[in-house]
Amino acid sequence: MRPVLRHLAIAVAVSVGVAACGDHRTASREGNDTERGMGGVASPPPATTPTAGDQSNAASDVDVTRRIREEIASDATLSTSAHDVTIVSENGRVTLRGPVQSPEEKAKIVAIAERTAGAGKVDDQLAVASD
Repeated sequence: MRPVLRHLAIAVAVSVGVAACGDHRTASREGNDTERGMGGVASPPPATTPTAGDQSNAASDVDVTRRIREEIASDATLSTSAHDVTIVSENGRVTLRGPVQSPEEKAKIVAIAERTAGAGKVDDQLAVASD
């Protein structure tokens, strides 16, 4: 019976160690968020927030993204940050994400996207960078 208890104790120790590793990684991510000024709370993006990997391959979605990107890139009054915003078109809806330098810049990018995609089809997730 003694070897069985030893194996059980080892199994429990390994399980606790694996669980601790998972907690460490979560704490590490939270620490990084604190360093970036996010208040120490690591919250995942909402499940409905599309990423660049969600860009549709439908010709109409690709065309909308391309047209918005070209208009933003050709505007020399916009900052480098504005030129680099994420634009994702999926099923006729456009999501804009990333930092911009001012509220005016944000409004300009949203206006470009709405002209191209249509009013009510733009999800503005742009953030104005703080000084």
